[in-house]
Amino acid sequence: MTLDASPAFRMVTASTDEFRVVVKGRGGHAAMPHITIDPVMIAAQIITSLQTIASRNVDPLQSSVVSVTILKAGDASNVIPNEASFAGTIRT
Repeated sequence: MTLDASPAFRMVTASTDEFRVVVKGRGGHAAMPHITIDPVMIAAQIITSLQTIASRNVDPLQSSVVSVTILKAGDASNVIPNEASFAGTIRT
């Protein structure tokens, strides 16, 4: 079966909302993660969980997309940062 790309078969979303999340932790040296609260790990778990919103809570016949498109944290490879942030869109 092939899907024709004509307008009758295209998915269209009616609404777009943007979101931004800031996760605050307690940074420190990467060699001592046990004394930090790692915002990068927390942000990663939140981002992974966000993907289940569309896949597990919305009827598959309805259009719904959650996209995380920006992820920022730290600027040194040997330091766990104090903060991580991510942003994206929700389309329904």
